[in-house]
Amino acid sequence: TVAATGGTAPVTFAVTTGALPTGLSLNASIGVISGTATAAGAYSFKITATDANGLTDAKTYSGSISAGVAITTTSLPTPLLGQAYSHTVVTSGGTAPVTFAVTTGALPTGLSLNASNGVISGKATAAGAYNFAVTAADANGLTDAETYSGTISAGVVITTASLPTPVLGQDYSQTVSTTGGTAPVTFAVTTGALPTGLTLNASTGAISGTATAAGAYSFAVTAADADGLTDAETYSGTISAAVAITTTSLPTPVLGQAYSQTVATSDGTAPVTFAVNTGSLPTGLTLNASTGVLSGTATAAGAYSFAITATDANSLTDAKTYSGTISAGVVITTTSLPAPVLGQAYSQTIA
Repeated sequence: TVAATGGTAPVTFAVTTGALPTGLSLNASIGVISGTATAAGAYSFKITATDANGLTDAKTYSGSISAGVAITTTSLPTPLLGQAYSHTVVTSGGTAPVTFAVTTGALPTGLSLNASNGVISGKATAAGAYNFAVTAADANGLTDAETYSGTISAGVVITTASLPTPVLGQDYSQTVSTTGGTAPVTFAVTTGALPTGLTLNASTGAISGTATAAGAYSFAVTAADADGLTDAETYSGTISAAVAITTTSLPTPVLGQAYSQTVATSDGTAPVTFAVNTGSLPTGLTLNASTGVLSGTATAAGAYSFAITATDANSLTDAKTYSGTISAGVVITTTSLPAPVLGQAYSQTIA
């Protein structure tokens, strides 16, 4: 109300220069200015009071109506699971101080809003969709709100918990598989080393090649997605050495006598089996396929040559050739002897 003293009633009021702020009006009878300001900005106006005798007085009023607070941050980057996050909801206009609050929905788990400066910070600890609204309120109670939404990707996870052990000298191809994460996912050996002869495809996670050396191995493969999220898995094992026949020669069988000798092996993966793959055993002898034992009784004289191949569970093989000659048995060729003569010297040879 524009109040006046003195003068002769009635007193009337009028805006004589300038203009009231948009949305306000002056009651000419009582001097009340009322309404709702609908536009921000500077204003200046003069009100003149006039009494019944035409006497007047005037007063000028000026000021500036603050613009309402407005959030200018229309979107926020999507948080990355497990990574530090800090972004500010920025405003313009309004009368300080401006405060901030989440008024609908909820921030991603692990993040918080600073009510004084609009900073959203922390580390997102859960994947999934989110939706929330931040409201900014200035000192005059004017507000603005903005809604933010998105989906936090699950971190990349290696799902291949173990890999088959490579077999020496055989082709190998296995893939380290993943779930989650943001494509593309890349792979690298980050500790240890692959078995000699194998390589890792950085784009697909395929481990392939031919193992060329026996022995223990241990290595870790790390998968990294486009957001820099990682997971690692360690793989270890022992590549068996190839089976080797250690029996370099065998005793020559004796005609008609019992015979038992073992073809021995080292290394290889059990069970190891044995077979004659070239030539043939001396007549009367047999080979035990499970133990490598040659046994029996040679029943025929003469030369022999045969090769035995040992094969392990991984189909790795070694072969050894054995040869010799079985002697014929002694034979008396003297079928009769002359009868000795009494008193005479006697000499005959049994041939």
